[in-house]
Amino acid sequence: MKKKIRLIWQLYPSYLVVVFISLLIVSIYTSNYIQQFFLNNMEKDLMIRSLLIKYQILQYLNPLDPERIDQFCKTVGASAETRITVILPDGIVIGDSKEDPAKMENHKNRPEILTALEGKSGSSTRKSSTLKMKMMYVSLPLFLDNRVVSVVRVSIPITSIISTIEVVQSRVMLVGFFIAVLASVISLFMSRRISRPIEEMRKGAMKFAQGELSHRLHEPSILELANLASVMNRTAFELEDRIATVKNQRNEYEAVLSSMTEGVVGVDRDQRIITINKAALSMLDADLATTPRGSIYEVSRNSHLNKLIETAIETGERRQEDVSFFQNGNERILNIKCTVLKNPEDVNIGVLIVLNDVTQLRRLENMRRDFAANVSHEIKTPLTAIKGFVETLRFGGLESAEDAERFLTIIDKHVDRLTAIIDDLMHLSRIERKDEIQQIDRKIHTIEDLIQSSIQHCRGIANERNINITYTCAQDLTAQIDRTMMEQAVVNLLENAIKYSEKESDVEMEAELAGDKILIHIQDHGIGIEEKHH
Repeated sequence: MKKKIRLIWQLYPSYLVVVFISLLIVSIYTSNYIQQFFLNNMEKDLMIRSLLIKYQILQYLNPLDPERIDQFCKTVGASAETRITVILPDGIVIGDSKEDPAKMENHKNRPEILTALEGKSGSSTRKSSTLKMKMMYVSLPLFLDNRVVSVVRVSIPITSIISTIEVVQSRVMLVGFFIAVLASVISLFMSRRISRPIEEMRKGAMKFAQGELSHRLHEPSILELANLASVMNRTAFELEDRIATVKNQRNEYEAVLSSMTEGVVGVDRDQRIITINKAALSMLDADLATTPRGSIYEVSRNSHLNKLIETAIETGERRQEDVSFFQNGNERILNIKCTVLKNPEDVNIGVLIVLNDVTQLRRLENMRRDFAANVSHEIKTPLTAIKGFVETLRFGGLESAEDAERFLTIIDKHVDRLTAIIDDLMHLSRIERKDEIQQIDRKIHTIEDLIQSSIQHCRGIANERNINITYTCAQDLTAQIDRTMMEQAVVNLLENAIKYSEKESDVEMEAELAGDKILIHIQDHGIGIEEKHH
């Protein structure tokens, strides 16, 4: 993996490279320019000197006087601090301000001489074989009758010029060094000026990533970075607002789920739990703290429920069934509704499971069915008897007044029995209707008053059967009850005790406080209730 480098160490070296290359180019160009400038000035100076000497030497060429020429060269050369040399077209030196011409070698092949022999001014810079130092030479042809009769050459050492150039170049390099140092400092400052805001934005972005969306980035003076910081701040603000909205929606969603009495479980196609509320955990006898948000199998061990979920996922159809659960030896019946979850593309992504505890409802339904069967039996018995006695009366029973009276008495008793059964049904209907359509009006009442009122209500039927009713109850025993409904319930129990007791027997009532409840006992000495109805 390629090593990552901070921005400043990518910008700063590049600035330094540009600065040093620029300074190097400028220094080289300046040095060359200065050197060329001095050499050009020296060449021009030598050209002027050679022109001045040229016209004075012409007088010694016609006729040719080598001695006078050599003497002239030495005299003028010494005063002008210039080496003067006169060369014939064949390269023989006839005059020189520094050396004896007779001892000097042939100069015909010198580059500046060759140029001058062609009738043009020549120049060259090289090391002198005679003086053993670097010299600058300028030569001019001397004409007589339009032909070159000799060449005058002037030269001076360029050692002093080179020394001057080197001094100038060293100063240029020194100035360049200081400029480079200054440029390095400025480059570092500029690099930091660019990298520091970016580093600050990086730190701000890290805070955004850590959830500190309320943090705001400083907008630097660099326009592009300021625009970037502004965009990041706006993005953080919008993201913070959206997250707050999502959190509020999630809190509302969780509040709704938590307050529901129905259990709600959401699973994906792999039957992993997406969501589950407290009611579902309670119904499935699971604990949120110990239940992982994993598979539904880890929450529910009920094979019927799991099969129901699998079927809904596979078929994509809504499923609803009652499923029995056993907790601590008690049966709980849950009505399970499985509805397929689909995304906007109508693709099945899971199942929503709604659980309703219908244990009490199913028990009540069973009780209603049993009650209906018992009532039907209770009604059918007197109706059958009435029908039999009516048929007896119709087919000859009226001939005997005594038998007719006896049959009518029996029919009257059965009618009273039917009336009593119907009255009980109407009482139950009123109680249920009152429970459904209005709130129970509970007030503080004395239990002894309730018992006395109930006994008084049943006094007539008790006297008919010579049944003695007794009770025991504390005078200060009170309860918050609906007096009418509670009295009706006690009267029903008391009437049953009287009806199914032997004549001239006793019925005892007792009210007692048991913890935070009040128990009312009614005990008779009759035939009792069959075991199957307990």
